[in-house]
Amino acid sequence: MTDNGTPLGRLVVAHYGKALKEGDRDDRGEHPVFGSNGEVGRHSEALVAFPTIVIGRKGSVGEVTYAPQGGWPIDTAYYLERLDPERVDLRYLYWALRNARLDRRVITTSIPGLNRDELYRTRILEPSVHEQQRIAATLDKVDVIQRKQRERIRLLDELVRSAFLDMFAGTVKHLRSGGLPTGWQLVTVESIAAKVPNACAGGPFGSSLTRADYVEAAGVPVIRGTNLVADRAVFREEKFVFVSDEKAQQLRRNAALPGDIVFTQRGTLGQVAQIPLNAKYPRYIISQSQMKITLDETVVDPTYFVHYFLSPQARTDLEARTLATGVPHINLSILKRFPIVLPPLTLQHRFAAVASQFAVCRQHMESAMSDADSLANSLMQRAFGGDLTSALDSRGDAQD
Repeated sequence: MTDNGTPLGRLVVAHYGKALKEGDRDDRGEHPVFGSNGEVGRHSEALVAFPTIVIGRKGSVGEVTYAPQGGWPIDTAYYLERLDPERVDLRYLYWALRNARLDRRVITTSIPGLNRDELYRTRILEPSVHEQQRIAATLDKVDVIQRKQRERIRLLDELVRSAFLDMFAGTVKHLRSGGLPTGWQLVTVESIAAKVPNACAGGPFGSSLTRADYVEAAGVPVIRGTNLVADRAVFREEKFVFVSDEKAQQLRRNAALPGDIVFTQRGTLGQVAQIPLNAKYPRYIISQSQMKITLDETVVDPTYFVHYFLSPQARTDLEARTLATGVPHINLSILKRFPIVLPPLTLQHRFAAVASQFAVCRQHMESAMSDADSLANSLMQRAFGGDLTSALDSRGDAQD
């Protein structure tokens, strides 16, 4: 954030949202309900009848959401009212606050939150309204590109899921009802694990791995929930924390290697992915909230295995086995005994070949998404770093 510019408190009033419990909402209503991280539902009434910006106050602190039709911000968020609408363009203000990284202004004395006085001290560069509108229009164009790329990736993931269901869903349902087609089996995860030490492993116990064990990037990466994606067979090689080689040796029973399958056991259940064979690192450590399986690939294809766990049938089975004490979770014993329908290996390989073609397309799309993200970040840094006009002159013709 720059030290130049106008304090936000001279441009807006930040109002507190109002509590609206989920059970009290009218889901058929036309007005969006906003939490700290965006829209969380609908309601028949609106707390705010004018265009506004919603800012996370607790929870997803500092998240910025544009609400052009107003709506109902709940009590974990602020909503902004411009003191002089002729002075500041709302869409420009949205982008300026996105760039301001309000999450860095979190106060953590007790419950992490964003203090309103701290919010008011945030400085916003204030060019002419005409320049504000030009900047916002340019960033909006790049935002459209980003949204379209994300939607294309989502649709591609849906196609992979549909391919799996087309090939296997009918037979899986038949098998569950008692039939066993020739060559198909109902097995447990443990029975198809590789016959190697620690083929089925959970994360470290208790204090065996804490924040104090993390080191700088020169170490062994730790796989956490942020490295997996709910509902998608995606392993993200980013945002790792690291432990030393010595610590990794102590946690060798909790190690995962390229080709292994990683599951989330608490928090966002249903996250599962294979560590790529061409992964960036030769070994990993799984966190306390993860589990891993090394498969016997003479009987099961890892791609089939992962997508089976993303199927509706497996989700139903998983929910039936979830432990509800405290944070909903499963454990390694549950995973080992988990039932999986295993078709002939030739059919598994056939699906894996189809999924591989989709994976290549996904890589191209993610590369395009990365380019769009880089463009957006470059424009925001330049536009809100004082180089307003030149940023527009050099990139003002951004096209979809």
